Amino acid sequence: HQVDSAGRPINVVEKTVALSIGSGNHGVTYIHRTPQGRLLELPLSYYSQLAAYAMSPGYDRPDHLDFRREISDSCLFCHSASREPRPIDCERCHGDPRRHLARPGDGSILNPARLAPKARLELCLQCHLETTSAAFADSLRVPGRQAFSYRPGAPLQQYKLYFDRLDASGQDQFEINHAGYRLLQSACFRKSNGTLTCTTCHDPHSARVRANACQSCHQSAHARKTEDCASCHMPKRSPVDAIHTTMTDHLIQTRPQFTNPTYEDHA
Repeated sequence: HQVDSAGRPINVVEKTVALSIGSGNHGVTYIHRTPQGRLLELPLSYYSQLAAYAMSPGYDRPDHLDFRREISDSCLFCHSASREPRPIDCERCHGDPRRHLARPGDGSILNPARLAPKARLELCLQCHLETTSAAFADSLRVPGRQAFSYRPGAPLQQYKLYFDRLDASGQDQFEINHAGYRLLQSACFRKSNGTLTCTTCHDPHSARVRANACQSCHQSAHARKTEDCASCHMPKRSPVDAIHTTMTDHLIQTRPQFTNPTYEDHA
């Protein structure tokens, strides 16, 4: 709303909250459904780190889209299990459960542990390989492929083509969905000959970090002194494209050296 010269509200806009997206680990964003069935992101989100409400992603800048920021199928693919927002489920990594229900025991359920390391890694990268969220598209789906057409175990390059980013400014850009992108650049991954995957360190069902994950590869006397390797070698940082949150930098480094601009420096 706005207020007139007498302080009375005018130009009032009200939208109903139909759905929400987000686990609450970092935040929850609210969604309005139009009479035509389109999903629009509402301007207010809840941020767990802030323990309060603040502007939603995309609304926290002067050139926002008012109440018109549409949530597309491309957005929903990584934030939901289907076009009707609901939590990511077993199907995303194990395949279509309808085949299993039709013919139980015929091997129709995919066990990612039996995949080659590259294919196992790509199960995670289908949503965690965003090279950038601003300035240009980070990827393009292969012509003819729909947003929800990726099938676990299939080569990711048959579904989507990704663009790497050359940052001419020389500034270390760290964004909110950079986990997979940064991991692929780390020396640990490159020296592993592709055997290091996300599930080397994370339990795939809870995303919790496995105990002594780093020590499974690093057996030095220094590594045995602590179980908390990540706090020094994978520090938490403020992403430049999101507010009120910090994320673990998966560019594993011996001695991390970076400037850590905040979102406000870029807004």
